Amino acid sequence: SGAGTIGLNVIANSSITDTSGNGNNNNGYVAAFTGQTHTVAQADLKIVDAGTNGIWDMNDPERVSGAAAYDFGNQAQGVRSDRHYFAYRNVVTNTVLTFQSFAISGAHASDFVLDPNPAQNGSFNHHGGGGSSVAVRFTPSGLGVRTAVLTIRTTDPDEDPFTINLTGTGVAGAAANL
Repeated sequence: SGAGTIGLNVIANSSITDTSGNGNNNNGYVAAFTGQTHTVAQADLKIVDAGTNGIWDMNDPERVSGAAAYDFGNQAQGVRSDRHYFAYRNVVTNTVLTFQSFAISGAHASDFVLDPNPAQNGSFNHHGGGGSSVAVRFTPSGLGVRTAVLTIRTTDPDEDPFTINLTGTGVAGAAANL
């Protein structure tokens, strides 16, 4: 019983460790913490529809995961569309957002292709303010409405996975993008 000063390392969701060098970890110490609390900034993914140029434009509307959609319109069966880009960015400074994968799945996944797949060589990071774009092409293998889902996996705590619904319509002949 008595008061003293010890050095402590406090890590979220862990025990208190005595760093005073005397080898006593949590050995009868009662610790009270006062002062400011600090919120650690977390990376935040934002995605916009960047059209055919792939350039981030702050005036482009932000996409919302699950509600985001893009319709390639009419495309001749077997004919590849132009690239359509979705720009993505980590919008929180002093943070790192890890992009783990980009994948297309769903009923007609093979009709939609990432061109190229940004994560084909593994995961990668974007620091705050950093970003790029992902391009998707549509080549309908059949007639009628074709659907798939683009899924982007990241370390964003509230937008992982981020999904974009893709549609397009396969038509006969060479009349593409009507």
